[in-house]
Amino acid sequence: MPRFTMRSSHPVTAATGRARGAYTWAVEAGMFGWFKKDPVKELEKAYEAKTAEALNAQRSGDIPAFALLTEEAERIAEKLEEARKNA
Repeated sequence: MPRFTMRSSHPVTAATGRARGAYTWAVEAGMFGWFKKDPVKELEKAYEAKTAEALNAQRSGDIPAFALLTEEAERIAEKLEEARKNA
């Protein structure tokens, strides 16, 4: 969980930690870090969409397309595993 800190250029504020005058709040993990999308969730959505597309291709009888889409889904699954390990 990101930690919020107060940053100020005022020497009294910096020394005492009390807010005097203008100050800003910043996130230690990076400003506006909470707007970033979770790569694991994005990969999960892509994997689900690709497997659904492959299933529809199989049901319609397009086996070559099914094989291609399944292979792409497997590559996404590998990336998903890597992202889960790094998260």
